[in-house]
Amino acid sequence: MRISRSLAALTALLVACAASPPGARPGQDPAPRAAATASQDADAAGPARTVVYGESRGGVPLRAEVLAFGDRPLAERRGLLVVAALDGRRVSDARLLRQVVRDLAERGDLEERLGDDMLVFVPLANPAGREAQTGGDEPAAATRGNGRPLDRDRDGRLDEDGPSDLDGDGKITWMRVPDGAGEWVVDEHDPRALRKAKRSEGERGTHRLLREGLDDDGDGAWHEDDGQGVLINENFPHGWDEHPAHTGQWAVSEPETRALVDLVLAHPGLLGVVVVGDEDTLVSLPKEAKTIDRGGWGGGFRSPLDGLMKDDVASMKELKRRLDGIELLETKHDVKGDGPADGGLLAWAYHQAGRWPIGLRPWGASETLEKKKEEKEEKKEEAEEPAEGDDAADAEPEGHDATLADADADEDAPGDETKDKKEKAPKPTSDPSSPVPAAVLQWYDGQEELDAFVPWTVFEHPELGEVEIGGFTDDGLARAGRTTEGVDAFRAALEELLLASLGWFPEVAFEDLEITDHGGGLYTVEVAVVNSGVLPTSTRFGADARLTRPMRVRLELPDGVTRVHGPQQELVRRLEGAGGREELRWTLAGARGARLRLTLDADSVEDLEKEVILP
Repeated sequence: MRISRSLAALTALLVACAASPPGARPGQDPAPRAAATASQDADAAGPARTVVYGESRGGVPLRAEVLAFGDRPLAERRGLLVVAALDGRRVSDARLLRQVVRDLAERGDLEERLGDDMLVFVPLANPAGREAQTGGDEPAAATRGNGRPLDRDRDGRLDEDGPSDLDGDGKITWMRVPDGAGEWVVDEHDPRALRKAKRSEGERGTHRLLREGLDDDGDGAWHEDDGQGVLINENFPHGWDEHPAHTGQWAVSEPETRALVDLVLAHPGLLGVVVVGDEDTLVSLPKEAKTIDRGGWGGGFRSPLDGLMKDDVASMKELKRRLDGIELLETKHDVKGDGPADGGLLAWAYHQAGRWPIGLRPWGASETLEKKKEEKEEKKEEAEEPAEGDDAADAEPEGHDATLADADADEDAPGDETKDKKEKAPKPTSDPSSPVPAAVLQWYDGQEELDAFVPWTVFEHPELGEVEIGGFTDDGLARAGRTTEGVDAFRAALEELLLASLGWFPEVAFEDLEITDHGGGLYTVEVAVVNSGVLPTSTRFGADARLTRPMRVRLELPDGVTRVHGPQQELVRRLEGAGGREELRWTLAGARGARLRLTLDADSVEDLEKEVILP
């Protein structure tokens, strides 16, 4: 897998730009160490090695765990990048990924399964979340962002109005404030929960929902500077929102974000990016782009896509089908999640780096309420009870057909407009946008060892009067659905998924070589480049947008052989999986017995070389 001079120069330029970004603003952190340099410093003695690919805002080294055999440079290998804990509250994901690395490193068949490929793990992409925690497994102080001080209300002060522990219970939760102008109402299915008022149906709100604390700066806004910092998974370029402060001053403004970008760009053989978190693209397939505005250089794109290209969605669907066909677990992993989020790593990996975006959500609580046991039994009893008039004596004679007269008679019968219609009870609802949703509370009720929910308690607020303090802790929703058994099952599934994915990489070969002797020293050489792997050699978008390096095919000629027709080199941009092919042809003038060399080099497949002898 050779790296062309132009690609090497581009990588060096990107690294240099990252080290000294033009127009860098005061107070911003310097760029992390270049990932390409870090990978060369890695110890190649065993299958597991540690690479320092950057430095966090707080000065913590950002480490990647790499599984690879041999001394081949990492920048020349194919593989997958697996990232966790972009959200600082999800330190459990980091522990899970570290255990995956240990489990895989101890497998006796790992070298056979890996070959020359690699698996790169970033267990803790946002170490600030861990640093903010002070005791316990995952305390309420866990931080979503990287802790950078922000001025969300643009008053010139940083983090001056954040949540605070008013009731002194050691946890920061929520305040339920009675207010007829509020947008929330108490959920009728669970008085502990809240949902948004259905204003389209004439329903008025009864409460405001605020984070626990005071209006510290007295500006009438509550906790606008919450101390969370910039959210790493909203700081990547694709779909980046420039307005909120928590997305960063500009795209890739944070060292944690830039380090991941550098890591991917410096390793062009990383064919896919796997993110363990809230996003999912295998259980819930990503949407297909509705509008594709083509044009410009090379037939590229004039505007960003609002989804994946059709061919790429089809490839993701095939991956999902193959995963469903593998008996990874007795219980199928079916936890759904959000697709690639705007400003997130997965969206950037596909739209700016041309890699396969694979999101996996380890756990999650249902967003819908299950009916209570008593309600199910009542419904069953109602179904078993015979309706009035259902006796055999009341039944219509066999062969009876309803006539128009019968229908008219039925219309005249009083109250018969509801005949045979059972009044349906309203389905249980839960508002997934609520910080205290009824469905999650229902799940927590069966998890006695978890203390993520604090019962509502009346409190005399010095500014708001009588309120209720309670609800979920800051990381309560992030832990919803997680059980020890579920985490163990997901870990086993993830290990099998990663190893299976290596076997689905594109595999290219030269096939159907044919040499025709036309006489007089004139020859035609024909060959097909064929991909027998499951995955295409590139995403469709990566190929069309020129984000991924195409396969370069050359027919090298010895002295005495000249090219009459055919390119000096052929660029094969993309081959479909499962037999995708492209046929190449050259016309040559030379002597019998001349030895030619056919070569192919690329990032997504192993390099090829084949000797061709003129007959």
